[in-house]
Amino acid sequence: MINLTRGPPQLDNLIDMVLKHNTELVNKWMEMGVDVMSIDNDFGAQDRLMLSPPILPKVSVPHLYMYVQECLRS
Repeated sequence: MINLTRGPPQLDNLIDMVLKHNTELVNKWMEMGVDVMSIDNDFGAQDRLMLSPPILPKVSVPHLYMYVQECLRS
């Protein structure tokens, strides 16, 4: 998790790889005709966020937005 705060160049590549993989899954699910999807993440501990609020939008929000856009396209 410390690497998320430092923002190494590999972080963006990793985020893009995860986004690409999950987007492919969403597309497959849409092709299969699923009626309901659950898109979630686990950035929280039992009593707090594991990521600070300024970092969370960079890691989570763009991915969730892309998933929803893929669903709307299909």
